[in-house]
Amino acid sequence: MKNKRKNFKETLSILVSTVALIGVVGLMCLGLYNGWIRSSMNQIVGELKSNGTQNPAYYTSISNTKIQNTVIVAGVIRNTGDGWHLIENNTHCSLNCDGVFVNNGTNAISIDYSSIKAQKVISFVVSPDETFSLEGYSCGASVGLEHANVFVHKSIDGVSSEINPQDIISDKGNFWFIGVFEV
Repeated sequence: MKNKRKNFKETLSILVSTVALIGVVGLMCLGLYNGWIRSSMNQIVGELKSNGTQNPAYYTSISNTKIQNTVIVAGVIRNTGDGWHLIENNTHCSLNCDGVFVNNGTNAISIDYSSIKAQKVISFVVSPDETFSLEGYSCGASVGLEHANVFVHKSIDGVSSEINPQDIISDKGNFWFIGVFEV
C-alpha cells in the first residue's frame, strides 16, 4: 500500500507540474502573440462589420484588457554548484529579470525583477522541470512587487519537507517561472 501511495504522489506531482507548465506556456503565448491576436481580431471584426454583424462580445472583452500595462517576467534557474543563476545560453534566456540569489533569512531562492517597477502582481507560477519533478521536488513562490521568494520542498517516503536551496545542485534539473505584472 505504501508503494501505491508513493507512486500516486509522484504521479500527482508530475501532473501538477505539467499543468503549471501548460499555464506558463499559455501566458507566454498571450504576451508574445498579443500583437498577432489583436491584428487577427481586428481583421475578423472588420470582415464581420462589412457583412452587417456588429461588434461581437469576445472582441469587446479582448479590446478592454490592459495588455499594454503589463510586463512579463520569465526564465529558468539552476544551481550547478556555484550558486543559483538564470540559465542564459543558446537555447534559454530570461525576460525582465535582474538576478537570482539565495535569501538566507528566508531559506528561499529570490528572483529579482525590481527594475520593472511593478504596481500590482497579476500572476506568478514556478514549477520544477521533469528532472526535479521525478526527484520529488515541488515549489511555490511568495510574490511581491520587486522579487519572488521561491520555496522548495522535497517529498521523501510521502513526507514533504522544506529544502535548503543551496543543497540542490544539478547539471540537468531546473525550475521554470513566469510572472505577469501591472506596471
